[in-house]
Amino acid sequence: MRYNDLIFPKAMNLHILSEILDDDQMMALIRKFEGEGRRERRIILPSRKLMRKCIIYFLATKHEGDFEKVLEELKENLESPDEAGLRKDKIIELYETRKREIEDGK
Repeated sequence: MRYNDLIFPKAMNLHILSEILDDDQMMALIRKFEGEGRRERRIILPSRKLMRKCIIYFLATKHEGDFEKVLEELKENLESPDEAGLRKDKIIELYETRKREIEDGK
């Protein structure tokens, strides 16, 4: 049986994963977690805001809290013009927010 032979509910958004994983990988993933509870099977992709916080946290850790270097590296890797408005105080705020989330287990 192949993944493409089965018709899953559209609300599950499995098409997102199936664009990246082949049939065998999709079936292996489904079979691996099919006996788990709903919470263990749930996958939520991060938002742009969360991605930004995670990247800033990573860079701040990498540069040992030197937010000037974090800002430089972010500006080197800008993907969109709206990201150009990042300021050092905002980067520190996002870092602190993500740090608290990690400590709280989120």
